[in-house]
Amino acid sequence: RGNLLLLQSLLRAKFITELQENTLSEAFLAYRKHLHHAAIYGNPAQVERDKFRAGCDAVETIWNQLLLVNP
Repeated sequence: RGNLLLLQSLLRAKFITELQENTLSEAFLAYRKHLHHAAIYGNPAQVERDKFRAGCDAVETIWNQLLLVNP
């Protein structure tokens, strides 16, 4: 919940757009859901990047847009 509140705060502060907030929230929720299911069934928490390729790529794009001085 803390991560989602942080993203909402960044949106309210106009540091990120609504589209970026939605994209980051969806990626986080998908990964968190996977980790939760892994814990329930005793599976390893690590996953192949390909399982979350679209989300990882979207997060990396937003990271580059916001935080890299010279992407």
